[in-house]
Amino acid sequence: MSLYSVVVPVYNSEHTLGELYTRLEKVFRETLKEDFELILVDDGSKDRSYEIMTELREKDHRVRIIQMARNFGQHPALLCGFAHVKGEFVVTMDDDLQHQPEELPKMVRTMQERPDVDVIIASYEGRKHGPIRKLGTKFSVWATSKMLGKDPDLQITSYRLIRRFLVDAMVKTNTYLPQIGNLLIRSSNRIINVPVQHADRAYGKSGYSFKRLLKDLIYDITTHTAFPLLLVRNIGIVSFLISVILSVCYLVRYFTLGISVQGWTSLMLVMLAFFGLILLSIGIMGIYLMNILNEAKKNAPLCNTSGGYGRIMKEIGGYFQLEEMPGEEYYPDLYRVNLGRTALLWLLKSRRCRKILLPYFLCESVVHTCQENQIETEFYHLNEKLEVLYPKEQLPEGEYLYLVNYYGQLSDSWISEYKKIYGNIIVDHTHAFFQKPLKGIDTLYSCRKFWGVSDGAYLSTDASLTENKTVDYSAERMKHILGRYEHNAGTYYKDMLENAAKYDGMELRQMSKLTQNLLKAVDYDRAKKKREENYRILGELLPSESIFNQTVPEGPFAYPYFHADGMKLRRHLAEKKIFVPTYWKNIIENSETKSLEYTWAANILPLPCDQRYSVEDMKYMASVVRECEERI
Repeated sequence: MSLYSVVVPVYNSEHTLGELYTRLEKVFRETLKEDFELILVDDGSKDRSYEIMTELREKDHRVRIIQMARNFGQHPALLCGFAHVKGEFVVTMDDDLQHQPEELPKMVRTMQERPDVDVIIASYEGRKHGPIRKLGTKFSVWATSKMLGKDPDLQITSYRLIRRFLVDAMVKTNTYLPQIGNLLIRSSNRIINVPVQHADRAYGKSGYSFKRLLKDLIYDITTHTAFPLLLVRNIGIVSFLISVILSVCYLVRYFTLGISVQGWTSLMLVMLAFFGLILLSIGIMGIYLMNILNEAKKNAPLCNTSGGYGRIMKEIGGYFQLEEMPGEEYYPDLYRVNLGRTALLWLLKSRRCRKILLPYFLCESVVHTCQENQIETEFYHLNEKLEVLYPKEQLPEGEYLYLVNYYGQLSDSWISEYKKIYGNIIVDHTHAFFQKPLKGIDTLYSCRKFWGVSDGAYLSTDASLTENKTVDYSAERMKHILGRYEHNAGTYYKDMLENAAKYDGMELRQMSKLTQNLLKAVDYDRAKKKREENYRILGELLPSESIFNQTVPEGPFAYPYFHADGMKLRRHLAEKKIFVPTYWKNIIENSETKSLEYTWAANILPLPCDQRYSVEDMKYMASVVRECEERI
């Protein structure tokens, strides 16, 4: 399920706002069956619009209000709304009901069917605008088509469906009076029209007079194009050439025929030549300055939401929310991603990976992520020392070796050695959160296996990750985590499984704001020391001859305890409310029972030794393990 952000600039629309909300809510609930938020931007309304918006917000928490400092116009209002969207898709529409919410599913379905499209703009069937507005619109379309290089058949209207990354890009630009349509044309050529029905205006009259349209056109020309400068330059070139040609002609006449120029002609030719050179110089300097300005626009924000165009209506009072934590994440400088598998996908796409070498001893989520995205997969075995059994040679461009740091037993020296052998490697530190990444080596981390969060992964890479990604929203996925905290794991086990199922096929997003805030509250030094202490205690009480516990890793993931009949021991421990997960069920289901991978997956029990538990808890768990072993 996707989140759609509907941004509506509001100006004196007290008669239409209620109906607009009702129809939108019905469309998303009954037809689209998707989540949405409604961002209403009050552009200096003088009627009861703000009161009605407030009533809608009290009725539905999905309604948000932004209040402009004064009336700036439709486009700055939209841009302020863009700065606060949360959805992965953004809808823009007018507040006068001429844009019918019932037509929105046409645009949404087209966007779902066309991954190659960034923007869908509604084209009106039976445009209901007045004659002046129609004439002004036609002239504006013709002019912008000629001077902005727009497809003349592409209609630009204010009823749009836009992918989030383009909205983020527009917010980062710097324009005094932004024109959303022109910003879209400059940002993407993957824009199409979808025909929709255009309704009659229910109340009032349009604020777009012919004068306003002409003013906007002049602004578009002078802001978004070099047309005036090119015109001045070309006049200069023509003037200079005319003066040169005439001068040559008069000189030829004088020297061949003896006919001299009478009066002020020579002076005028000199003046014309200098006039042309001056205009040419002005045009060239103007183009230089415009290019410099365009470069500056790329780095400055378009909208000052703190006190410029407008401000978000902050909720004051009421019940307390989760506060912003004062600490710092363990990896504040790495890329924040929602899941480890999506971080891997982002990395592979950025590296232009066409083939990846994966160990047989691996969870299926990684395999599915690669195969579903048309990345060729080849598998390799590990020996009893966890060494890679694959020809030791440099991998060609586009091929990568995937290394899993099982239970934190892959040392930095090993990783560096594999880097020398194969060149292109990716290290999975899912089991080794505290092991820092090595410079120049792509490294993945997962947060959910170490901390009480519903999403979160880190990616360390020097690859160029240029795509803008939507921030994840995790509040609705915290039920099982909070439920276990206040009750018990068994009651919320089903919720945990349902939540885990949602991760399959989840799109790449940034780490959620909630997870990032929770990770700031973690006492990492304490957690690391506690994990290592608990690990050593279990090692003394439950010694295990296994390759997975040769050393005590930094802040260990779990204590890998080997038992000859690990599956049966798991069941006995569960009866005693000691829950030991099976991380590689796909290996158990698909591998031969005599294989090394099956033995590891079935008989290595990752006993919990994390910061939640005390020394007494470890001693108790060890005694229960021994008791259960006697029953087997």
